[in-house]
Amino acid sequence: MKICLIKASADTQFKEYKASMGGPPQNIFAAAAATPKNIDIEMVDETIGKKVNFKTKADLIFVFFSTPDALRGYSIAKRFKEYGKKVVLAGLHPSALPDEAKSYCDCVAIGEIENYWEDLLSDFEKGQLKENYASTRPVDMVTLNPYPTNILSPRDYGGVWSVVVGRGCDNACTYCVVNPFFKKLRFRPIDQIVEEIKNCGSKIIELHADNLIADREYAIKLFKALMPLKIRWIGECTITVAEDDELLKLMVDSGLSDLLVGLETPDQEALDNIGKSFIKVDKLKGYVEKIQGLGVDIDASFLFGFDEHGRDIFDKTLRFAADVGIKNCHSVILTPFPGTPFYNKIVMEDRLLTRDYNKYDCTHAVYEPKTMTPEELEKGAYWFDIQFDRVRKGKKVSSTSPTSDKIMNLDDELNNSEKSTNKELEIPDIRSSKGVSSRNIKWRAIIGIILVMAGIIFNWSILFGVLYITWAIMDIQSGYAFILEDVSRAENPILYWITVMIWLLSGLYVVSEELIIKLIYY
Repeated sequence: MKICLIKASADTQFKEYKASMGGPPQNIFAAAAATPKNIDIEMVDETIGKKVNFKTKADLIFVFFSTPDALRGYSIAKRFKEYGKKVVLAGLHPSALPDEAKSYCDCVAIGEIENYWEDLLSDFEKGQLKENYASTRPVDMVTLNPYPTNILSPRDYGGVWSVVVGRGCDNACTYCVVNPFFKKLRFRPIDQIVEEIKNCGSKIIELHADNLIADREYAIKLFKALMPLKIRWIGECTITVAEDDELLKLMVDSGLSDLLVGLETPDQEALDNIGKSFIKVDKLKGYVEKIQGLGVDIDASFLFGFDEHGRDIFDKTLRFAADVGIKNCHSVILTPFPGTPFYNKIVMEDRLLTRDYNKYDCTHAVYEPKTMTPEELEKGAYWFDIQFDRVRKGKKVSSTSPTSDKIMNLDDELNNSEKSTNKELEIPDIRSSKGVSSRNIKWRAIIGIILVMAGIIFNWSILFGVLYITWAIMDIQSGYAFILEDVSRAENPILYWITVMIWLLSGLYVVSEELIIKLIYY
């Protein structure tokens, strides 16, 4: 039997955001990891540009998606149904609205798939596929298998790989989909995490958990176990980690390079009302300075659209972002995702404006805000992004904020910002003192190009030999060789080592031949 696992992704800004985050999506990879070895798997992640093959020979099609991708997911399902395929819909959105999803498919998979995955596959083989399967308890994290790397590999994700550390969250933010889906906070055995990292073939790892430091003692043991691996890792936790010097030092020493945090809003009342009272606005500047001072890049987001937000929130947030010294942040329009308390509240108050799920990408206002119009909310969030970009570049920004009685066309705002005669607000330059990060410069690629060009121009074959040897060394370090396609050391060890030895021996041959010729003639 063969199954096809598809991560649907609509062409919206949400897709661009997810692609920029790097690392494979949990949904299709969790399903692949749970699939018995005797079943063939085809995987398609539209987020990274992979194309759906509607003529696939797969017997059963699974389409996973969250709300911003729901219409794309339903479109894929409909087309496969037209081809006579059996289709299962799964992921955050079908789990939240199974009655809506079932009209597009043969079966809806609700919640964490590991608890019923093998039963679903077995029932299909017996011709007894049910209309829905639901997880009734949290998955035991001990039972999780490593993500497969032989179908979609770290190379497909820019060298970044994701390893599951935990599921669930100890916070109860009213707008977040994590708690409604995962129910309970759990962490995976540390030895399993370490072993998976060793075998995945990547040195850039996303430690997948919604709050890595929720269990402090567990986190300390985890970071200590990561130190010998010499990896660079990306993770997510609350900004209050800055209060714990011991924990923060262990994170940095174990390879933390990028930290995703939600600063959310400079409005303390809004934070208190959404379940984030543990964040104190007056302490954020110190937190940011401490974390960034250790060389960690913070990727933060600011939410707009809380009931407590007035029309001045955009300018207020811009001033706040500049003051705390955050280097990377983006606006997010508060979005009522199905299954969340916030969604239920908006529906109950009859404030939902549309079910066009393509607009649930956090750049559109899909509900009626209390203190401004939907258009003002959208323009204000966009205005913030544009002006913050100017702040990052060390430029002055106009103090004019989009409000109901003095709203500007954003294109005009951009065109006029350089020559505006309005009073301007001096914003501190929050750029890194190092300028452009050296991480963004592809030094190895540049050196490789120089070597190739020099070899061609001066007919120095020895440089090609050096490149072959370098490729072999890098393949050994990464766990992946490449000869027309990726070859994984973990999945195909014999072919992997043959490929590595071809590069290594070819390089040694070319170098030695050149040296011998030079010794003979010179």
